[in-house]
Amino acid sequence: MVCHTLNQFLKILKKNGLNQKTYVKAKAQLSRLPKSNQVRGRLQKWLDQNLEIQRKLELGKMPLPVSSDIIESLFGKFKSIMARGFRSEFNRMALFIPALCGHPTNIEIMRGLEIVRQNDLLRWINSNIHTTQRSLRHEFNRDKPFVRGVVKTGQKLYKAA
Repeated sequence: MVCHTLNQFLKILKKNGLNQKTYVKAKAQLSRLPKSNQVRGRLQKWLDQNLEIQRKLELGKMPLPVSSDIIESLFGKFKSIMARGFRSEFNRMALFIPALCGHPTNIEIMRGLEIVRQNDLLRWINSNIHTTQRSLRHEFNRDKPFVRGVVKTGQKLYKAA
């Protein structure tokens, strides 16, 4: 009984997020548990706290995500895109993630392009996104000849063809 009730509770929130409507449904599921049940009390407290957060964010009917599935899906899409790109650009490509969220209108896109200047973006990247170790190694070895083999005393090193 307890497991089934909790599974239904989680199913409501995981699938639909948390807003006033799902709060009422989830609370109804919890009411099936005995009042003395500690899990019921803790989950009710969690519901109350997070509904308050949803209200403070002024999301209206838009639900507050409860599951990490959305984030995992977003990063899955990002990884798929990154598989086609250059790994040396991975840190900077993280800026692409917001473009995968929602469905911006042409007006929102134009507004973003008008507000954000290239120099501001480059300055922000330089101060917030660090160079990857791979890029640092590549830069360090850029003009150095590739050496193959182990150096033995008295032998000359040779370059790869």
